[in-house]
Amino acid sequence: MDGKTLLIAPGILAARFPKLAVIGLLVLLVASFLSIPRLNFDNNLERSFSTSSEHSKTYARVMRRLGARFEDVTFLIEGRRPFGTKDYATMREFALELQLDPAVASVLSPFAMRFAKNHPHFPGEPVFPAQLDDKKLSARLSKARSGGVRVRDLISEDRKSAIIVAAVRLRRDGGLQATLNRFSGLSRQFTTPNIRYSMGGKATAQTDLLRAIKVDLIVLNLAGSLIAALLALIIFRNFRYAVLALLPAVLAANVSLSAYVWLGYPVTVISNTLPILVLIIGLADSVHLTLYFLQERQASELPSRLKATIRAVGPACALTSITTAIAFLAIAVSDNPQLFEFAITGATMVLLAYVTVMLSFVVILRITLRGHKPLADFSTRLTVPQSVFTMVFRHGNKTIVAAIILAMLAGLGYSQSKA
Repeated sequence: MDGKTLLIAPGILAARFPKLAVIGLLVLLVASFLSIPRLNFDNNLERSFSTSSEHSKTYARVMRRLGARFEDVTFLIEGRRPFGTKDYATMREFALELQLDPAVASVLSPFAMRFAKNHPHFPGEPVFPAQLDDKKLSARLSKARSGGVRVRDLISEDRKSAIIVAAVRLRRDGGLQATLNRFSGLSRQFTTPNIRYSMGGKATAQTDLLRAIKVDLIVLNLAGSLIAALLALIIFRNFRYAVLALLPAVLAANVSLSAYVWLGYPVTVISNTLPILVLIIGLADSVHLTLYFLQERQASELPSRLKATIRAVGPACALTSITTAIAFLAIAVSDNPQLFEFAITGATMVLLAYVTVMLSFVVILRITLRGHKPLADFSTRLTVPQSVFTMVFRHGNKTIVAAIILAMLAGLGYSQSKA
């Protein structure tokens, strides 16, 4: 078996043994559908910025030894107008309710601030007394700012925003999301016409990141599939041929999702773009296969046209997948663990998608074109005028110079990027 035959082995075997191709495709589809519910999504912000440097390794060892026992949740309280006594009373009640939550270890709020014991006017007294009065409170806040109390860290100078921080105990069985849900309900309960609450911090950022990864994975694949379907219909102007070009790519994208589970890697904010990339590559392969099959003139029978198509187009599809996989593997030299996983997962997905496209193209072609004779004079609307190729090759030197200028401009633009 020569190298070319080895590259197109999945397609050749599928064309020669169609029943085995159906079984192989069903195995891939069933395995992928069973794997999808077990997808794991990574929202660890620290892992996103870690490397294999000694500093990162030392930090990881310290965290494993000590363990992260608390997570800070920050509440930003904003007012339409400067806070008054009613607003401060509401915020104080909110801070007290936070302290009563079973998951909260401590609360840092403006209402915990005190004057120094040697303060000339309010020695050892709380900045916010039990009985709040607008005039007296304004004077106390002014004295606190001038007397060294770090009021500005928790209340803005215009008194339209304040910060309250709750230290949440982390349990081994999780429960952080349930705590955040309680905090959200509490924030809504204490919202007034003048003040509103916003949660922030690492915990809420991780929750938002997790939600964004899941939504993006769904939206990107749905949008990509719709665009791919539209392109297939425009190219072939025939529903049967469009299905033949589209389905292998869609199936390849779905099968590629199982690579996350099989490799044991989570879906990250970086790697959630891989399935749509696989869909694009798979669509290009299946469109080339379909076009060649419809334009094949040497063989008239379906099996013969199919084998001729795979032998003619298959090597190019295989080389595209192999070179793309090599490009992904080149990223594996990165120190960042998420980039390393991105590289390995991307290479695996591309190769897995190639096998899926070749198997599904043979199976779907036999189903969709059974008893159907392809058009002998098929042509597509999306063709590149011959004059374009003539111009490029006739002015080869100018084309090279233009490419060099574009590369230099791209390099100049990249050099201006800021971290």
